[in-house]
Amino acid sequence: MPLREAALALALILLCSAAAAQAIYRCDDGKGGVLYADAPCKDGAKVEVLPGKADPAAIERLRRDEKAFAERQAAREAKSEAEAQAARDAREARARAERQAELDRQQSEYVGYPGYAWGGYWPWPPVASVPPRPPRPDPPPSGYLPARPATPSRPRP
Repeated sequence: MPLREAALALALILLCSAAAAQAIYRCDDGKGGVLYADAPCKDGAKVEVLPGKADPAAIERLRRDEKAFAERQAAREAKSEAEAQAARDAREARARAERQAELDRQQSEYVGYPGYAWGGYWPWPPVASVPPRPPRPDPPPSGYLPARPATPSRPRP
């Protein structure tokens, strides 16, 4: 790991020194504004940029600001997700209501036709209840033979 950290530190030093060595030019953008560029422009002036001293409390302020930003971003995302869920729920409720209205309309069309609705005619007239069967007679005694023989069965082919 120390080799990796050393390589990263060397890369940062080289990048910072390369950035400090570049010239910066101040130009007029033609609309009354100022444009800063790394290439010379017509009627542009070279600007000297000197590295300043770092504020020791800046890192702590940056961390606080990043934490506050992350909290605000999380709140925005949660609010956005809640709004999206509410919109999905509203769409589903609207679709359910439309389906139910269509079913109600279809069922109301069949009210007058026999057999298609509870309020219409039944397909057959009501039948009176059937009386119960009389009880079966007692089985014959065990030695009983019928008076006539059973019908002969057909020969199987």
